[in-house]
Amino acid sequence: MRRTRLPALLSSLLAVSPLAQPADAPGGFPPAPDAGMLQEAPERALRVPDGCYILVSRSLGTGLIRKIFAEAADAGCTAVFRGLGKGGIQELVNLIAASGTVPDTMIDPELFRKSSAAGVPSGVMVEGGRIAAVTEGSYSAELLRKTEGFRKYGPVSTVSEPDLLLQIRERAAALDPAAERQKAVRRFLEGIPSWTLPEADLSTVTARVPRIRAPLSLRNSDFPFLRELAGKEIALLPEGGKEDALLAFSCASPGSAVRIFRKAEKRFPDITAACPDYPHDEKRLQALPPELGTPAFLTRELAETLGVKALPALVRTEGKRLVTETFGKEENDESPE
Repeated sequence: MRRTRLPALLSSLLAVSPLAQPADAPGGFPPAPDAGMLQEAPERALRVPDGCYILVSRSLGTGLIRKIFAEAADAGCTAVFRGLGKGGIQELVNLIAASGTVPDTMIDPELFRKSSAAGVPSGVMVEGGRIAAVTEGSYSAELLRKTEGFRKYGPVSTVSEPDLLLQIRERAAALDPAAERQKAVRRFLEGIPSWTLPEADLSTVTARVPRIRAPLSLRNSDFPFLRELAGKEIALLPEGGKEDALLAFSCASPGSAVRIFRKAEKRFPDITAACPDYPHDEKRLQALPPELGTPAFLTRELAETLGVKALPALVRTEGKRLVTETFGKEENDESPE
């Protein structure tokens, strides 16, 4: 007994080729071809492995689908749907989950078109990347394996699911790239947890050597130099490292930050601007002074690590030290040369 691998079912949505051209109108299948037509048309190889496939649709009804599933699973065939109904992928997943014994299941509108079957159920045998046999109106694997070319064996039902490939194309054609970009930017901005820091009253300069304590678990390390560090305090900034800086400012009042930024970048060409009150709409973000670029988001944890308690503040490295300079209201037009 085999059960459908749901990840494989979902991945089949991505396996639909955007290069395949529809051979029929969106509403149904073309008329059944004459016997031997399958061998006459020189077409590219199918993207499905060789094997036995049974074309099905929700229009057959739950009872018949379950019977087809059980027989297809016993025969080693794959059940194929043309697309998704109104209930989407969840409707299909629920049908499979409630069917007990099920075969491997996939969504492949191309196989429906290439088979030229007028409806479901129908069997399709693929050999060498080509359709070798089609049994329209039959889901018998035994009959399919005995058939050559195209044969009609019984009545068929109309496929209720739309062609998935055509759906994808229609949705893609209806997309407005600019509007989709705006939505994506808006969702991103709204997900940022904005917060505020007070405006500095006085100018201050503080310096410290940021350190971390190495965990005692390093005693069990395979490397001697790590065992020696266990339990010790370690400076986060290496001696002789590249000097760098970050300007923390309020996005609500960026005026003074521009003056500080312009002077500081003479010494720190790679200076970064960051603000805790990140704008929650793209227009406000674009209205920020271009000198500051697109600022980074200053998290609470980072502000505490850098010693930023008021804005605007310039954090710079000096050897192993981290220097945080806050600019008060009376001096915020001044900045380090």
